[in-house]
Amino acid sequence: MSYRTKLFALLLVTALVPGLVAIGLDYTTTLQLNKSILERSRENTLQGAERGLRLVLDGFLETIDLSSSLLESSLTAHVDSMRLRLRAMQEPEVAARQVLLHQRRAATQHIIWEGIHLPGKDVFLIRQRPKADADGAILRLEVGKVAPWIDTARQCSRPCWIGDAEDPITRRRVVVLAMAVRSDESTLSGLRDPDVPVVAMAYDFSPPRSLFSDGTLPTGSQAFLVSPEYAAKESNATDGASAGLPVNAFAAAVGSAPPLLSSSDAIPFENMLQDLKSGRRGVVLMANQGVPSFWAYGMVPGRPLALVLVSPLAPYLRTVERTQQTIDRTFQEQIRFMGYVLAAMAMLLVLLSSMFSRMVTQPLGELAQAMQRISAGDYTVRVKARKRRRQDEIDSMRRTFNDMAENIEEHERTKEALNVARLIQRRLLPQTAPPLGGWDIAGESLYSKETGGDIYDFILIPPRGDGRQRITLSVGDATGHGIQAALLMTTARAMFRALLSLGKPLSETISELNWLLTRDTYGTGRFLSLFAVEIAERSPVVHWVRCGHEPALLYLADRDAVTHLRGQGAILGVDSSIHFQHEQQTIQAGSILVLATDGVWEATDPEGVMYGHTRLEEMIRTHAKKSAAGIVAAIIEDLRIFRGKDSPEDDSTILVAKYLS
Repeated sequence: MSYRTKLFALLLVTALVPGLVAIGLDYTTTLQLNKSILERSRENTLQGAERGLRLVLDGFLETIDLSSSLLESSLTAHVDSMRLRLRAMQEPEVAARQVLLHQRRAATQHIIWEGIHLPGKDVFLIRQRPKADADGAILRLEVGKVAPWIDTARQCSRPCWIGDAEDPITRRRVVVLAMAVRSDESTLSGLRDPDVPVVAMAYDFSPPRSLFSDGTLPTGSQAFLVSPEYAAKESNATDGASAGLPVNAFAAAVGSAPPLLSSSDAIPFENMLQDLKSGRRGVVLMANQGVPSFWAYGMVPGRPLALVLVSPLAPYLRTVERTQQTIDRTFQEQIRFMGYVLAAMAMLLVLLSSMFSRMVTQPLGELAQAMQRISAGDYTVRVKARKRRRQDEIDSMRRTFNDMAENIEEHERTKEALNVARLIQRRLLPQTAPPLGGWDIAGESLYSKETGGDIYDFILIPPRGDGRQRITLSVGDATGHGIQAALLMTTARAMFRALLSLGKPLSETISELNWLLTRDTYGTGRFLSLFAVEIAERSPVVHWVRCGHEPALLYLADRDAVTHLRGQGAILGVDSSIHFQHEQQTIQAGSILVLATDGVWEATDPEGVMYGHTRLEEMIRTHAKKSAAGIVAAIIEDLRIFRGKDSPEDDSTILVAKYLS
């Protein structure tokens, strides 16, 4: 086997083995990472779904509570009117008809029918709603046998809710609000206790259809109004295991109500019943007709009725499924790419083996040509050094030349990298502040070298419960100067922006940022200070967290004075166990918030005198009538005049936020 063949085989094996090992490691790492991402995505999705269902449940229960209170007031008015007419010695049926017709202009929302049972004649006068309100729209039903719920209602001196009542018209189960017409006075037509009339209203369970049509709840969601007391009777009758909750009312985009609301998951279902009996609200995951679903449940305050929202699990997991498909496609593309890389490497090795098989015949000529290229500005030129035991003068010259060329190229590359880093960092600074109603914001940084460790930012964050648009203002100062400080600050900026997008409170976000930075900077002697302020659209409330940074300055327009925003907080990147706390203050219109780094007040003039806080505060008071950009420009110009022609010894950053109204 020739030398060239051996060399080719050696190069091929040397290149392919690490490549194959790298692909194997990448494959294993990617599988583990994909699994972790999917598990976290599923967990976050389920938690978000549970929180959303709790909010919908709470809102719907408040709506039912309000409508129930209105119906109770309406029923009481009916009873009072009937009592007055009976006291006036009116015939009971005539009095009942007049009460029903007199109330015809009352709101019909949430009422199926309203009626009065007259036990003396054993008749039930019913007026259906929301049908026509014309006279004569009253049905007269002769009741052969008194319904059990009427006997129950006859004992109620106040509005009573009966969840398992039978509709005398449709014979279906409905929710009835009823009350007896009682009086201790003898003028009540001499009615005996069993002959007391009963006024009743059938409750219409009608949630907003938008819950099922506008995406508030996913397709297939259902809402049930049930009576837990009735389910408890069923439970006692069958070995402690409930056959289900009788459905009093039902609402959904499509479908009809089952007679019983039940689940094949017996234990979670029984736990839900116990929660309802105890008045607790909750969300549980169990099967609904064989389909995994969320069940959100809660009692209507002060009434024997419960609301159960059932929402299928599958729609919530579609986002996770799409994420998995995207990850799978990316993984396959990565594998294909690595295959292309290996093929390219093999082809390159074939070419290199052919080139290396030839001996260099004119080493001095190569050196001369290489020197000419160096003099022309091509610092990438190198000469090939021969591998052999005995080195001659030519080999020594080759090594010396290559070392010189590498040093020159490294110097030029470093210079170019610094210029690029400076440009990149400048582009990372916000060009303009995002508009925020009621606020005027501006900022600027001056660097002592080509790159610096100071930075400021305006970061839009997700709205909170009040729906106001919010911005986080931040000013930071990393230890040292130059590219190392710039890299640390750029990393912190990227982490901070990513964490703020999660919508967590500012103090919690800063604590997580500190934990992440400490993992990178621990033991390096690198750290940074930060002052972060959260403001909201047309809100005078200012929230801030101070992390080892100089206190921010707050100009109070009503007092024409400058105060400091202080707060407890250590520097970032030293101790990952620190949990930061936020401070807040309400300000007046015209107040000005100024965030700066120590490069401002520690700037010195040619005589070595510092700029100082007093001069900075006086500049703020002097230019308080200007816009935020005008205040920043005035301070920067004053700094330049103060320093004279001397270059700044430290980075200087100023951020101004002026509250308008």
